[in-house]
Amino acid sequence: MMQETPNGISYEWFVTSSDGARFILYPNKSATSTEIDIAKGYLWLEHDVVSIKVIRKGDKMPSPSKAKGNRFEREIVNEAKKAGFTAVRAWGSNGQSLGLHEEVDLTIGKNPLVKIQAKCRKKLASFLLPSEHVDAVVCKQDRGETLIIMRFDDWLDDKFVSSMPEER
Repeated sequence: MMQETPNGISYEWFVTSSDGARFILYPNKSATSTEIDIAKGYLWLEHDVVSIKVIRKGDKMPSPSKAKGNRFEREIVNEAKKAGFTAVRAWGSNGQSLGLHEEVDLTIGKNPLVKIQAKCRKKLASFLLPSEHVDAVVCKQDRGETLIIMRFDDWLDDKFVSSMPEER
């Protein structure tokens, strides 16, 4: 969610660890370096800052698919938090920033800690999608392990929440 410093510079932030968050400032073209420094100072005073990056118009932005993946990861974290869970997105989609394997994109819960790799695709095979008549689809490839696909909201609201201990 985009926010603004008292001097009018837009920013967004992402939790990186228990140490704090990573902030990205988006100053407009007319913002001076002094105004940007004031905005940085505000963030350092008011928040637990791990890092601050300034992106001006014309700076190289992430590829569209990377940006889409980042949005999807943030969406998952926000939905889990709304459901009352602790949820943390790994900085740079790299679980090593959380002390985990690099394939971990985010975590949900505390005990157990559920490690998630998020995959967002334009289209999934229709036979993998649970219909309105079932709660989940269980599938496997030949000689492969069995996997389950279910709606994220169902997983958070019913199946997962009921099995979680009080500490989320």
